[in-house]
Amino acid sequence: MGAIVDDTLVFWDAGGATYRPARTGGRGTEPTSFQFSPTGSNLARDAVRVATIEELARAMLIDRCAARVVRDGGNSPSLMRFGAGTLVGYELDAEIARRLGVPATDGTRHGDLPEEPLRELRAIFLEAFPDFEASGHFAATSGTFHDAFRARVDALIGAVRDVAENPSAVLERLLAASRQGPQQRISPFLEGGAIQRLGRARTVDPKRFDAALAGLIEDRDDPSAAIERFNAVFWPLLLASAEGKPHRDTRAVPATILATVAPETAIGVRYSPYFQAGRRLFNRSLFADRPMTAGEYRAVLDLTGKLRSVFENWGWRPRDLWDVHAFILVACSDREGEMTDLEVLAHFDFHDGFRRSREKWTAAETDAFVAFARAIHGTGLDWYFVDIGTYQLRFGRKWPRRIAEEVVGHLDGSPPRIWIRDRAPQELRSIGDGFVPVDDKLPAWVGEHRNLLARLSAPERTNGLWPDEHEDPPPPARSDQPELLMTTNLILYGPPGTGKTYATAAEALRLCGEDVADAHLPERRKQMMERYRELMAAGRIEFVTFHQSMSYEDFVESMRPSSVDEGGNPLPAGFRLVPTPGVFRRIARRAETSQEQAGNGAPEPFVLIIDEINRANISKVFGELITLIEDDKRLGRLNELKVRLPYSQDLFGVPANLNIVATMNTADRSIALIDKALRRRFAFREMMPDLGVAGLEIVPEGVSVTLSSILETLNERIEYFLDREHQIGHAWLLGCTTRDRLDQTMRDRIIPLIAEYFFEDWGRTADVLGGRGDNNPFLKPSTLRPPPGVSGGESRQRWSMRSQFAADAYDRLVGPR
Repeated sequence: MGAIVDDTLVFWDAGGATYRPARTGGRGTEPTSFQFSPTGSNLARDAVRVATIEELARAMLIDRCAARVVRDGGNSPSLMRFGAGTLVGYELDAEIARRLGVPATDGTRHGDLPEEPLRELRAIFLEAFPDFEASGHFAATSGTFHDAFRARVDALIGAVRDVAENPSAVLERLLAASRQGPQQRISPFLEGGAIQRLGRARTVDPKRFDAALAGLIEDRDDPSAAIERFNAVFWPLLLASAEGKPHRDTRAVPATILATVAPETAIGVRYSPYFQAGRRLFNRSLFADRPMTAGEYRAVLDLTGKLRSVFENWGWRPRDLWDVHAFILVACSDREGEMTDLEVLAHFDFHDGFRRSREKWTAAETDAFVAFARAIHGTGLDWYFVDIGTYQLRFGRKWPRRIAEEVVGHLDGSPPRIWIRDRAPQELRSIGDGFVPVDDKLPAWVGEHRNLLARLSAPERTNGLWPDEHEDPPPPARSDQPELLMTTNLILYGPPGTGKTYATAAEALRLCGEDVADAHLPERRKQMMERYRELMAAGRIEFVTFHQSMSYEDFVESMRPSSVDEGGNPLPAGFRLVPTPGVFRRIARRAETSQEQAGNGAPEPFVLIIDEINRANISKVFGELITLIEDDKRLGRLNELKVRLPYSQDLFGVPANLNIVATMNTADRSIALIDKALRRRFAFREMMPDLGVAGLEIVPEGVSVTLSSILETLNERIEYFLDREHQIGHAWLLGCTTRDRLDQTMRDRIIPLIAEYFFEDWGRTADVLGGRGDNNPFLKPSTLRPPPGVSGGESRQRWSMRSQFAADAYDRLVGPR
């Protein structure tokens, strides 16, 4: 039966040709189905069949899997991936898109951008840089554009090139470049508020942040996917350290970092101008109210790629995507008076005292303040907070990380009051002895004194700094609630034998406040494990292994038979069913009790370790807990949630001092196939084979190569033939100090594991171990001839493990290094 296309999901390429998912199968009673390949494999035997377009859309648009599609007018299905090759845009049924949480459309069918908006944006850009075309366009080495923007970009790219292999150094050089120079209309890099929030997020968990940063920079081949993976770690850290939900930082921070190391393929993002660019050129927003996703960044790259082509046609000769970034920042930025009131207030509302006071203002007072804030900003004066009383909001001249050079006035209170400082010029204090009412006359007051106010600002400033653009940390929020540390939901994932289970003990101890320094040293490890067992005995650490038959009743609660009544007396006959808590509810109750007893400093942390989390049906085991474990929905948090449990009918919430650390073996299941709900609620830390771990540097007795070289060779070949998720962990070879011990490990553990990876394809196993010929040092080939009576049958090869490996087996395996 041929391919049957489906119209619910339609893709297109850069030329506008359309493609549709293909249904296949349907022989006899077999139902038709869609097919996609899991991430990391294009082998036909690994193909996954799904029955609905929603399942296929999830695989292609969220998990980025390749699937079988047919080009309109074509006959044969092809395996294609959205966003990584031919397919540049899609349209999906709106209801399915809503359920999946993706845009109903992504990309544009039009090869060209609309002419009229382009002409308007071009005029705005040339107005800002009148000598742009005369000085040589984007390729110029002098002129107003070069001096204001390109010179700073080139300096940063050159500085980063020297440290490109050191992610922390890349970030530090970006931050240094962002802090340098006056705040002009066109600021290339991160702004002060983003720098401040980035620093606070990093301090929440430096190890997690730095690992995510390294992944972002190292995986620059697919910027969109790299940014989404980075945000999976960065966003929880931001939430734990910032007021509100600064979605803009998940756009600006990772995109700008990537643009510094990959200027040809990545571009920085600034919310407001890019929002305006999407509206003017695509007639839609590029962003949703959430952390930036891979799909959203692909839409940005789609737009900026088209703009770059337009610039080439204009003869502007852009060097890379930084030049496109400059155009958007200038031509699509909010000019004075165009920023929305909410966007103005967002610069102030990160301060808890100000926000709570402002919520009591009248609408007229709020409107007057917004107009006044815009006007002061336009004079070049800066806004900033000081910790006096509930809050004090000042305006004057103040550079980041310095004391104020000029304080003109301040605002406080509810209703709001503005006072002009005694040291300010007398002309500004002409109304009411220094008091200026917050009313609709405020903008006129600024207009009357605009020249004087501008003279008080820094001469090089065209606009001042907003409060969130200063690096001075804001005063801590005052709250009657006890201060809680950020809750950790973490999955350690990687191939078998990489020390994931081993690492959970150290992670649990760290979360419980214990010192885990020098955990790799044997004597230190012994002390740690003793403390680990003490905390388990005390009920602060629980360990559970998931398996295929694990259920909600095992994990949360169930109805179990009991032969005693509520008073503990034996029942005269039969039994009764009583609600019985599972492992999760037991440790949650202990953590909640500790939290109640702690009152207000901080409650004791608790840790639940889940080994092999991916071996169970996650949705079935977690049930409603999948929502309750989110950090902001824990007990005592801003969006606290409770549910009524089905068996006990108790109201239940998850305490904020309960951390969850899990392990996942990627050889059992690709991370791309993990339930999306689980992936959103956990941070993922990869644990791959470590060739530098102590014990692998040795040359076993009777062997002439190191254990690390053996492991490296095996893993390179496995990754070549299969994927990186099915490697051999370093733990498999630790302790192999002699040839006999190494042979035993290879024979009983490693070779069977490799064969399992290839689904008992011993020919492919032989490829990994030295080839399919007679000279394979580990496996012995023999010929299977066709049985009598089989006409035209071919001889086949079978393999068996050699009773004794070749004397030079490991030298031949590793080969010349």
